[in-house]
Amino acid sequence: MGDIRAQSARAALMVRPAGFGFNAETAGTNAFQTQPEDVTDGELQERAVREFDAMAEAMRKADVEVIVVEDLTDPKTPDAIFPNNWISFHDDGTV
Repeated sequence: MGDIRAQSARAALMVRPAGFGFNAETAGTNAFQTQPEDVTDGELQERAVREFDAMAEAMRKADVEVIVVEDLTDPKTPDAIFPNNWISFHDDGTV
């Protein structure tokens, strides 16, 4: 078996949420999307940012470089924390 470090990322791109929440556009095809009923949109956003910041800090403590991109409030992108929805990196250097 090869060196696991050769297959582990040394850096990660993360998008800090500015308007995290339920996305009605993707809910029909995403079983993980549910409309929370026990919290306000503001509370959900606060929880998302706290969890985001804690994960970024844990990764930094594990010597992973964390590149943070700040989401914008306009346009509204409730699932911007999942950059795989709009960016991909390829072996030939294409982004």
